[in-house]
Amino acid sequence: FPMANYSDEIVTLFGLIISTVSHVSQLAASPTREVVTLEQLCKSNDFSVEEVRAIDASYVAPLFAAMPNLHALEREYSEAYLAAGDFDEKLFLVRDKQLVAGGLAVMQSGTPVRAAVKNLRELKDTLAHCASTPSAALLAAFANCSTNPEPAIASLVADAKAAIRGMVSNATIAEQRIELTLKLFFRVLGGIVSSESARLGQDLSGLLGNAIFTRALLACCLEIVQFTNGIAYADGEASVAATNVDLLETILDALHVHPYHVFK
Repeated sequence: FPMANYSDEIVTLFGLIISTVSHVSQLAASPTREVVTLEQLCKSNDFSVEEVRAIDASYVAPLFAAMPNLHALEREYSEAYLAAGDFDEKLFLVRDKQLVAGGLAVMQSGTPVRAAVKNLRELKDTLAHCASTPSAALLAAFANCSTNPEPAIASLVADAKAAIRGMVSNATIAEQRIELTLKLFFRVLGGIVSSESARLGQDLSGLLGNAIFTRALLACCLEIVQFTNGIAYADGEASVAATNVDLLETILDALHVHPYHVFK
């Protein structure tokens, strides 16, 4: 930006904020949410409308004009991830019409039960051809490590199985969730190993031998499986069933994982 001095820099940055808020307000407008105009924002903050309009015209408006709409974003997402068989993370979007193309009507087709089953089916379809044990490529990566991490990962898998059996009283359902969790875990771990091998070489001891990393990854996979199986709906909004209110905390406790490491 053409900033002559510190004072000009502050003015420009504040103008960018006002202009951006104005554009976001227009995008988020609804019958229950009023649009906050650029003029209103300038007046309430005792700021020059002319200066902000100039900043808006030069920097902010062109960026918002170039942004793809939600339909275009969904199409790009499908081409980049779903076509390659990746996991559909849109399943976990809050049912907010500002986040989903077409609004609530798209997300609420069919009954709530059918919607929940559809989510679970998509998870199962994604993992249908995956194994619940390490692939040959993963086993080779384990063997290439200076210290083979396979025994430690096997112990972690045993902990996860015990955790799931403790959370799910029905033995048959528990085994199904164990299988889905391990399929997802080894699929994601295999993808990470493949990309990291190209970057770091064959010996991935620092990664695969990191118990914090593998436990946090398995905790994330278990949460996805449990959430997908336990999702419930109320009044058109996504909510978690009562048994899953403290789902992540329960999983982290069971696998001895600190929330910070999952976030990291």
